[in-house]
Amino acid sequence: MFNVPPMILNTLLCWIYLQIHFLGFPRFWKRKKLTPEEEKADTDIHESIKQAIKEKYDDLGDIRFHEMGVLLLFLVMVFLWVFKDPQFIPGWDSLPFLVHKTSSGRSFIKESTPTFLICVLLFAIPGKTSYYKEYRSGGK
Repeated sequence: MFNVPPMILNTLLCWIYLQIHFLGFPRFWKRKKLTPEEEKADTDIHESIKQAIKEKYDDLGDIRFHEMGVLLLFLVMVFLWVFKDPQFIPGWDSLPFLVHKTSSGRSFIKESTPTFLICVLLFAIPGKTSYYKEYRSGGK
């Protein structure tokens, strides 16, 4: 808790810096009236930006197998973090085959255990579906 106030302050200062850096210094006191030509140009710019973003989004295509795999493993990791010891039900670290406890009664399993497991799985699980299709034929 000792570092929360500096974290909030630094986040706010970083946000202000990025706003000024990319959008310029705001002029709240002098709002310039746009001529109809400038308004049309401004609207055209916004429309072209929307169109460019839409084209880039469409170019992404459907979600691929390895992207779905990473998402699934991340959700499993978050689930394991949350339900390790949720305080309102027994957590998964109190399962009978994980009963090893320290002398103070705490589990040997820490929050880094699911993270390590997921990292190992990210390297161990093949990222292409062709591996699973050609598994029986020796992966040719």
